[in-house]
Order: sequence, then C-alpha cells, then structure tokens
Amino acid sequence: HIQNAINVPHKELYQEAEIEGLIKSPEDLSAYFGKKGVSNTATIIIYDDGSSKYNSRVYWVLKYLGAKEVYLLHKDMDEFKAARVPLTRAATSSKATTFTPTVDKSVMASLADVKSGNAIVVDARDAEEYAGTAEKSDGHIAKAIHVNYKDFLDSKGAFKSKADIEAVAAKHGLSKDKEIIMYCQTSVRAATSYVALRSIAGWPNVKVYDGAYNEWVAKGG
Repeated sequence: HIQNAINVPHKELYQEAEIEGLIKSPEDLSAYFGKKGVSNTATIIIYDDGSSKYNSRVYWVLKYLGAKEVYLLHKDMDEFKAARVPLTRAATSSKATTFTPTVDKSVMASLADVKSGNAIVVDARDAEEYAGTAEKSDGHIAKAIHVNYKDFLDSKGAFKSKADIEAVAAKHGLSKDKEIIMYCQTSVRAATSYVALRSIAGWPNVKVYDGAYNEWVAKGG
C-alpha cells in the first residue's frame, strides 16, 4: 500500500444486521473514523483496488457524515511507478482523534423516498442482475432504469471526464434538474455512480439508496 496509508475496509462500516450492507449509525461511524485517526476536518484521500467501487463507497459515507475535504485517488500501478509513489508492506496506524459528524441527509435516500415516485431510480448493477437472470437477483425495483456503474468509468476503472459522464447520463434520459436515486445490491456500486454525477458532473440532486436491492426485497418493496 501507499506509505503512511491507513486501512479502512468498507465492510467495517456496516451494521451486523439481517439486511446486508446497511451503514452503521453516524455516532458509530464517527467513533470508528476517530479511532482510525481520521477527523472531519482532515484532508482525506481514498483509493482502492482500482475498481473505483470501494473508495467511492467510503467517500460517500464520509460525505454523509459531513466531511468536507474528501478526494479519490485512482490506483494505477503504472502511474504510481512513474510518479515514484512510495509503497510498503508495513501496517500503518494514526493517532486517534475526534470525528464530529454533521450529517448531510441530502446524499441519502430512504425506502420511503424510493416508494414516493418523485425521483428517477437508477439500478447500477449488471444487466443480468437488473433482468433477474443472475444469482441473488429476481429483477429490479419497479420503474427503475438501468445504467451500469461501469458506464461512468474508463477501461482502467478510473472515472471518465465530466463531459463523457454527462453524455452517458443524457443517453439514459437523466438530467441535472431531476432528482436521481442510485442503488445496486448493497449500494457499493451505486456510490460510484453517485460520485460520477454528483461530485464530478456537479449535479446537486443525486442520492444513494443505502438499503438498496437487499432492503427492497426484505421489506416487500
């Protein structure tokens, strides 16, 4: 890993509950990040395995908690080598600090929000999952459209440009003035689509349905 990087596995941010993938309470998440040495006022740079899934999920959680200076770094080993980014196998830890949450409810959608019908609901999963022909999927949320999260990424798994992202969105009838709710199985991949449209394209009305497909099925959506 990059020298001095601390490890925050995205699965450690979730509740131990019947519905897989629901994030913990703001209080529990803040305590977790504080113990890791991450404060709400710090400049935070997140990278993952290069898929842009897991760093986007952690990014979204931090934005939900109100962290301001949060950035994504795409893992590309060729670029890392060219830039001589120092790597190490030694575990890194940071001194515990305080993370004070200021929850931003505008980034999260609830089951009720999805049911209201006031937003365009977007399924970010693979086409087979959307169609209900894949394992663990019987289909999709009624009236949800399909836009695979990978459509917002290039061949290396990095985010496309703002112009290309908006072109993908326009192709599927999405626009800046509409409320958009993203989901997938557990909203890991949905967070990638969220980053593309809200953080890169700058669209203000994009949310993630944290309960996602799993909650929708469990609660009879």
